[in-house]
Amino acid sequence: MDTVTDTTSDVVTLARKHQPDVILLDMRQRIDGRDLLQRLKHDPETCDLKVIVLSAVEDQFMRRVCLELGAEDYAVKPFDPAFLHRVARIAASSSNFMGSSTAA
Repeated sequence: MDTVTDTTSDVVTLARKHQPDVILLDMRQRIDGRDLLQRLKHDPETCDLKVIVLSAVEDQFMRRVCLELGAEDYAVKPFDPAFLHRVARIAASSSNFMGSSTAA
């Protein structure tokens, strides 16, 4: 697992390379989370990746913006155990989860 907070480009590059099942995007990092989410969702190599946004602030406007940009979920920290179940469900729906195959 890689953690990158330096630049949006670093995160997009890692997402292209690793194609993770889920990206947990913390809005309070040094990079602009909304910009990163938009770049991930507009990049042909990362647009189908599942992104869950984490925030320390309950902000209904930002929640709506993130969901409209393509986030799977928006969770406010600290989050309850039900959040971890949602993460697992979203990851399990990914075709890459635990090495699953989509061969026809």
